[in-house]
Amino acid sequence: SSDLVYSCLPYRKTDDREFSRVFRGRNGVGKITISAAREGVALPYGKDRVILACALTKARQKSRPMITYDELEPLLCEFGENYRSYGGADYNRIRERFDRLNHCSITIERDGGCASKRGMNSFIISRYNLPNRQRGPRRPPANSTFLEPAALSYETLAIQFGAEFWEDYLQYSIPMPVPLLKLFADEPRGWDTASVVHWSSYSALKSQQSG
Repeated sequence: SSDLVYSCLPYRKTDDREFSRVFRGRNGVGKITISAAREGVALPYGKDRVILACALTKARQKSRPMITYDELEPLLCEFGENYRSYGGADYNRIRERFDRLNHCSITIERDGGCASKRGMNSFIISRYNLPNRQRGPRRPPANSTFLEPAALSYETLAIQFGAEFWEDYLQYSIPMPVPLLKLFADEPRGWDTASVVHWSSYSALKSQQSG
């Protein structure tokens, strides 16, 4: 499950340029590997999980691989990631988290094969747009109640997921309930444990139902 990508992030900042974890699914053993794709930008780690989980949750709710700041911000604030504070340290922390996720490529192997057609060139995020510190996120027109995908401009876009990663996520993901994620927002190890238990429980029930 791509949901387990949350569990493939290191707990602390590391100088390693690649990090892997093995998982056991209904169809055998699989492996998730993330790689730092840009010199000078570290692998995502720790609470970077929160941004990824919030963005994927909102994108799945909207049924499209892209979200705006207006859509993402309320959920991030629930996890204590309020980038409207715009203090220097707060702004830099958010920017660095987005950078690490943006420059991270992923390979997911299942049943001895690689799920990604381009392997290490499969990126979690294809692009993101961080709001200017002084102006803050630009909001859509007041008379606009919903943005169709075609209307998502670079100014309003927060995150756009990589096509291959998004396709894999829709096919294999078992989304975690937000209340459960909030319990472990500041505990990466607890977050990973809850994610694996949730995923394993779902897989067991699915196997039982299918005989």
